Amino acid sequence: MRPDLRITSYSIHWLDFSPTGDRLAVADDRTFDLFDPRTRKRVPIALDLYNDALTVRFDASAERARVFQGTRDGLDWFAVPNGKKVEPVPSLGLGRVHRLEPLRDGTALFVMGSTLVARYDAATLKASKSRPPTQALPAGVELSAIAARPDGREVFVAFGDSAAVLEGDALTPLREWAIGDEVLDARYTPTGDKILLAMRSNAAELRDAQTGARVGPQMPHERAVTGVAISPNGALLVTASRDGTARFWDAATNLPLGTPLRHAGPVTHVAFAPDGGHIATGTGTGHVTLWDIPPKPRKGTLEELRETFGKKEHREKAPAQ
Repeated sequence: MRPDLRITSYSIHWLDFSPTGDRLAVADDRTFDLFDPRTRKRVPIALDLYNDALTVRFDASAERARVFQGTRDGLDWFAVPNGKKVEPVPSLGLGRVHRLEPLRDGTALFVMGSTLVARYDAATLKASKSRPPTQALPAGVELSAIAARPDGREVFVAFGDSAAVLEGDALTPLREWAIGDEVLDARYTPTGDKILLAMRSNAAELRDAQTGARVGPQMPHERAVTGVAISPNGALLVTASRDGTARFWDAATNLPLGTPLRHAGPVTHVAFAPDGGHIATGTGTGHVTLWDIPPKPRKGTLEELRETFGKKEHREKAPAQ
C-alpha cells in the first residue's frame, strides 16, 4: 500500500489510467482531477470543472490526449491537460450516460445510457448505432454494466437480473443470459473468452463468454462487489466492494492472493495500470489509493491451494490467546 493519493469528502464516481499510464483521471461528486501516479502530484488542467460526471474514461489512443465524460445530460470530452473547453457530443437520445467503454485499439467507444447502448467512432465521435440491448427490457429497469470484448466483436450489457451479448458493430442481440442477480460492473478477459462480473449479492464471478456458465468458484466479499478489473496479461483479477476492501485473485483458480486491501470506506471503483504494476482504488469517502500488485500465485493443485488457503484464513481469524 502507498499513502492515499487524494482525500476528499466526496464519493469517487470513476477513475481511469491514461493509455501510457502516466496520468490518472479521477471524478467525484464535485470535481475532476488529474494526477501523475509516478510523482503522486496533481497535474494542472486548463479547465476549472465543476463536475457532474458519472463516469470518465481516457481516449484509448495515446495520440489523442483527451478524456470522455458521461454526465446526467449526455456525453462530452475535453483535452488534457490544456483543453480550453468541454465539447459536447450528440448523444442520440441516450440521456444519462453512466458507463463508457473504449476499445483498446482506439477505434471505437461504446456508450451506455439508461436504456440505450451506442457505438461511436472514437476518432470522429460520430455515432453509428444506438439501440436497446433487448426488445424485452422491462419497464423501469435501467442498464447497469457494460463491457466490450477486446477485439470489439461483442459487447456485454447487464440489466436487472439479466444480460445480453450484442454484436459489436450493429449492436444486435446475439444471446441473452439469466444472471439471477444485478451486475454492477463487468470486464472481458484479454483473450475475450471470459467475463468477470461484479455482483450485488456479495461476490464476483468469472463466466464463459459464450455460454454464460460460471467458471470456477465465486470470489466472495461481505457486501456488494461494485467494481472489477483484470491485469493486462490476464493473470490477476481485482474486486472492489462496499465492505471496505479490494482484493486480488488468481485468474487460474479464482483463489485470493495476499490479504484484503482495507479502506476507510466502501470501495466504489478499481482500475489496473496499463503496465500491470499497480492498481488504483476509489472510495465512497473520497479516498484514492495506489496499490502494488501482490506476490505471484502459489504452485499446486486446486485442492492443495484450497486447503492451504483455508488453514491460513483460520489462523488469521483465530482469537489471540
